Amino acid sequence: MPELKTASFRETPGVSKVHQTKVSSAIFYYPDDRHVDMTISFLNYWKIKRQIDVDLVATTRRMGGEVVLREEISFDGHDVINYRPNVEESAGCSVELVASSDDNLVIPYTAMVGVYETARGISAVHSYGRAYSDLEIESGEVHTTGNEGSWTIRDSDKIRSFSVFHNGHRTQPAQTVKLTIINERGERRSANIACPAMEPFGSFRICPQDHIGDLVDFLDAGVGVAAVLFSVQNSFPRMLIGNEAIDGGDMQVTHSNFNFSSQPTDYMDDLDDSVCKYYPGRLGEGREMLIYPTIVPGRYTARHGDQEFAVQDGTITRIPMSQSPRMIDFSRDEGEMPTRMPLGLVVQDNDGVLPSECAFSAMTDLEPPKRFHWGICAADKKRRTRLVVMDLEKFHGGMPADLTISISLYGSVGQPIQKATLTKEDLAGLHDGVYLDQLFPDVAALMGGDFGCYVVFCEYGGLICYSIMEKSSTGSVTLEHSF
Repeated sequence: MPELKTASFRETPGVSKVHQTKVSSAIFYYPDDRHVDMTISFLNYWKIKRQIDVDLVATTRRMGGEVVLREEISFDGHDVINYRPNVEESAGCSVELVASSDDNLVIPYTAMVGVYETARGISAVHSYGRAYSDLEIESGEVHTTGNEGSWTIRDSDKIRSFSVFHNGHRTQPAQTVKLTIINERGERRSANIACPAMEPFGSFRICPQDHIGDLVDFLDAGVGVAAVLFSVQNSFPRMLIGNEAIDGGDMQVTHSNFNFSSQPTDYMDDLDDSVCKYYPGRLGEGREMLIYPTIVPGRYTARHGDQEFAVQDGTITRIPMSQSPRMIDFSRDEGEMPTRMPLGLVVQDNDGVLPSECAFSAMTDLEPPKRFHWGICAADKKRRTRLVVMDLEKFHGGMPADLTISISLYGSVGQPIQKATLTKEDLAGLHDGVYLDQLFPDVAALMGGDFGCYVVFCEYGGLICYSIMEKSSTGSVTLEHSF
């Protein structure tokens, strides 16, 4: 079994540590463009937040790692880039974006969002994989064993699940990848998958239906959760995970999380420390929190209002979010509470499209205050966006009445930004989400038919933000948290 370093909340190698770094990067899967329109969208947050200038290089590679296209890109007088590599055929590609600067970039991840649009669906995922820098490799601050879980699979005669992981800049020897799936009855299926040697910057895609023949019957119209064990060289082994319609007309993606059923982690300092999660957006049918079975082994209790749910490792727990309250508290029946409780925020407004799932974790007293937030949005004939802003008052005491919330919108076509100022009284409505065109009547002109970005700033530091983008023609939605 590959070496498993501790993936602690406070200090995960190459992830949560702050570096003296002048290079930051991210890698995204770029799928078959016959069915999927893929955009990598991001804000010039380096300049807006810290007055730092960056140089940007995008490299598109085949799944085998061969370079197809490399080009410099720039903001050119606007603050949002919507990058789509100009390649004739994107089937089986990855796109790496590298930001470099003469100043310290602090975080080695570039904050970016990949948007995948199909005939019926829209889905977004923030930066998940990246190659490590030489400085990180030399210092040993790397985590290269992929022990990943939190992958919800929805396989049927019309849907197949898939995942993709990316290698770094050294060859990864041939290996056997271990896939394990748990269904809603707590039963397991496993498969050993032969993965040939991965060349530098190569990528590997897994479709469970190719390796577990009775998978559809095994799930029996329910969901399953998959875990994958593998290795890469000199890259952070987070996976893109998702489900797609076999006819190519729909896709939903998110990122994996550590498989804490076997991955070492850390624990809360005090048994009384809070661990909870707020559900963003409207409540109702088609909305749930999914507690993955790949949690730290133990028995837990999830409390939603006057309801209690028994939670334990190896078992999928689905908690409907159809009515208030929108918060779930977690406690461990015996022993210390881990700092991370991985879960999925699920929303589905139309049974005819795939559910959206945003992989996240329950929040704790360790959450630092955060004043500056940004995320992706869209507002045109094809798409609308609801902005969600929530007050994490359980951890931060509540927003003071004398403070305000500043919201700014940025487009990719050069128009001036638009701004709005809200008060504490506006927060209740923002928990459900407010359409951007209700806050900014001219938002469509600013967006110019493409993706833009919002920025939320408040001196309070106890807010969290999400955007919920909708595909107008089908009711497909995607939920993504802010950076």
